[in-house]
Amino acid sequence: MKILSVFLVLVFVKTQTDLWIYALILALSVFVGQSVVWFALKQYVSWRRPSWANMKQHIRPLFVLFLPILALSLYKYMDKIMLGSISSNVQVGFYENAEKIINVPMSLIMAFGVVLMPRIANMVTSKDKGEVFKLIDMSMEAVMLLAIAISFGLAGISFVLAPIFFGYEFEECGILIMGLAVTVPFMAFANVIRTQYLIPYKEDKIFVVSLFLGAAVNLIVNIILIPYMAARGAVIGTIFAEIIVCIYQSYFVRKKIFIKKYLLNTIPPILIGIVMFVFVFQIGNVMQMDSNPGKISVSDATAHAACLTARDVNAAAIVTVSESGTTARLLSKYRPQQPIIACVMREQVQRQLSLSWGITPLMMSLAHSTDELIEMSTALAKENGYLHNGELAVVTAGVPVGVSGTTNMIKIHMVGNCLATGVGVGPENNDVASGKACVCRTMDEVRAKFKPGMVLVVPSTSNEMLSFVRDAAALVVEEPGLNSHAAIAGKALLKPTVVGAAGATSHIRDGLMVAVDCAHGSVQRLQG
Repeated sequence: MKILSVFLVLVFVKTQTDLWIYALILALSVFVGQSVVWFALKQYVSWRRPSWANMKQHIRPLFVLFLPILALSLYKYMDKIMLGSISSNVQVGFYENAEKIINVPMSLIMAFGVVLMPRIANMVTSKDKGEVFKLIDMSMEAVMLLAIAISFGLAGISFVLAPIFFGYEFEECGILIMGLAVTVPFMAFANVIRTQYLIPYKEDKIFVVSLFLGAAVNLIVNIILIPYMAARGAVIGTIFAEIIVCIYQSYFVRKKIFIKKYLLNTIPPILIGIVMFVFVFQIGNVMQMDSNPGKISVSDATAHAACLTARDVNAAAIVTVSESGTTARLLSKYRPQQPIIACVMREQVQRQLSLSWGITPLMMSLAHSTDELIEMSTALAKENGYLHNGELAVVTAGVPVGVSGTTNMIKIHMVGNCLATGVGVGPENNDVASGKACVCRTMDEVRAKFKPGMVLVVPSTSNEMLSFVRDAAALVVEEPGLNSHAAIAGKALLKPTVVGAAGATSHIRDGLMVAVDCAHGSVQRLQG
């Protein structure tokens, strides 16, 4: 089911609006997976109603396990809560994304303890002490080797990984990932002690106290450092907390398991890890120089600028014409809020781009000029429902046209022959009406020029103008507001109306054939 759900996500989840599809796929995969398991377990599980006496004996052991989870939650979620209240949501975002990177390898390390704990607990019950410590030795060696490699590896690539994975706006995550990577060996060491000795041997007190102590240390450090260092202060608090938890647990079990031996065994991997860190970090510096926004290629810089422009002008979409798909992928790298409409000329490129984040690839014929390219690409996006008349689109492509790897042009393009935009008001808020524009700035002009069936274009309306509004095909008013006189009159008289059309009396020529689109709040020029 996991493989199937990944496949379904790749096929059906393409834009930010598909979030509900993503949630539905995950929910159904879990439901179906669990349902299939129950069919297989029917022959092994007998159903009977539990009694209170049977449940009572399990409450205390479960409560003991609940306390550590509570303490763990305190200092795991405390950082984000305090960052949000003391610092800002931006810092919360930096910290949370950095934590996500660390949690991926940590889930693998934690799995060792979860898998081995039942087996060790069974050995403890059978009093096979020799086998228990043999298994702990083996587990500690494997886990620490993996943890040290992950820690130094992540620290080495952190400054490169953050902008590539999250975008250049999240460069701050680099230093946070490096800091959190320090905690990995300590968490791994404590996890082995906790899951393979403390819990099987019912040393719950040590486990619980260590976590509450870690939570207290984290709280104190956060209070001191977050006001001055924001997310970095929270990272330092987490480092101190994990070190304290590890030291506390190790100290109280030092006479029962071979803590000194385990520490000595970690020295060679640490030395190798340091060498690896230096090597990887230097490679990362070279990569960072190549991927720095100030030292990137023209195509990359253009893509970055296109994403920023789309955000600043609140564009409906970013449209790119890409020969090889490279420009579309560069846009995707910066994770823009707007959908990326990639117009391509080859089916192979179209299929490849379907797998990239936020990209909707469309097939387009070859354009022979820049103006033709802009018109063809925006028209194609409009035909497929991704753009509408009156909306802004940021178009990026290469000049000269048709040459791969030459992305160097950005244009803010208004879709359609749009003369003015505002807020549409109509009987169903989706009416479209057309007619000759009657542009009037005063009531005297309205009396002199207006004829029934015209589109009345005025700065504002009044009760004196209502008889003319009643005979108009549509109404375009510069005055904004859904509670304005024009909006109320247009609604009452069932007239397609656009209010807040700034500069309409200046941009629309008297006698021009226009169409008023209430759905998108636009006034379009008609041909002829």
